Parts: sequence; structure tokens; C-alpha cells
Amino acid sequence: MRNRQNHKKLKQELRPEYVKKIQRIEKGTFIQFSSIEELRKLIET
Repeated sequence: MRNRQNHKKLKQELRPEYVKKIQRIEKGTFIQFSSIEELRKLIET
């Protein structure tokens, strides 16, 4: 429960695209990648 409160505080300070990524993680929608470079591209877009 405490983590959720921290997430709410963080969401207010994060850029919208990061909030969307956090929400996907919380819902269990994960990103698959085969290399660090591919992950960086996914995060930056």
C-alpha cells in the first residue's frame, strides 16, 4: 500500500510518457526487448 502512495506522488512529477509506461507496468503489460539498445529505443519513443 505504501508503494502505491509513493507512485501517486511520483506520477505528479513525471513526464506524461513515463506515467503511461508506469501504468502499463502496474497493469502487467510488459515490454519485450532483445538488447539494451532496443530497450532504449522503445523508451525514447
